[in-house]
Amino acid sequence: MIVQLRGVLIRKEMNSIVLDVQGVGYSVQTPIETLNNLELGSELVLQITQVFKEDAVSLFGFSSLEEREIFEVLCSVNGVGPKSALAILNRLGVEGVQRAVVEADDVMFKAVSGIGPKTAKLIVLSLTGKLVVDGTGQISKKEANVLAALTHLGFQQKASQELIGSLTPEQRSQSESELLKIALGMLAKSRRIESDD
Repeated sequence: MIVQLRGVLIRKEMNSIVLDVQGVGYSVQTPIETLNNLELGSELVLQITQVFKEDAVSLFGFSSLEEREIFEVLCSVNGVGPKSALAILNRLGVEGVQRAVVEADDVMFKAVSGIGPKTAKLIVLSLTGKLVVDGTGQISKKEANVLAALTHLGFQQKASQELIGSLTPEQRSQSESELLKIALGMLAKSRRIESDD
């Protein structure tokens, strides 16, 4: 399984590049923003997702692990293939995808060519609780599980996400169950303050 390639950019095509890795040319499909920022002859490192189909093996390359993770999460949604996931990243970018999911805004996904209303709603439903972003933009699986638990308990996704994003590094280092207790305590306290007002 190829997960990373380092090489020299020798050709740019409409939606892909050719990367020379020690004399072997790899065709890699990349988001438009990545493609536009690359110069011929430059050495680069791409985070790779390898997609296997009956008749082909395709490589998708990303400038960061975060971008690759978002792509893979999008591909996990029923009805969203690699090309649709790439189209979503081209249109919204990483931050746009995260914002659309957190705000449950399926309209942003419907604006992407090839994504219909049902698929847009399914993307939001499927990704809710899977994308948790801290102050550094990193996605934490432990925090995603806590967010999913909080939304399942009836707390608002956006408020829960903001709360998790505001936790200290010490609080974040706790176990998943401890992190859930801390978040529940803070959300309950927040609700009491609002009801007092």
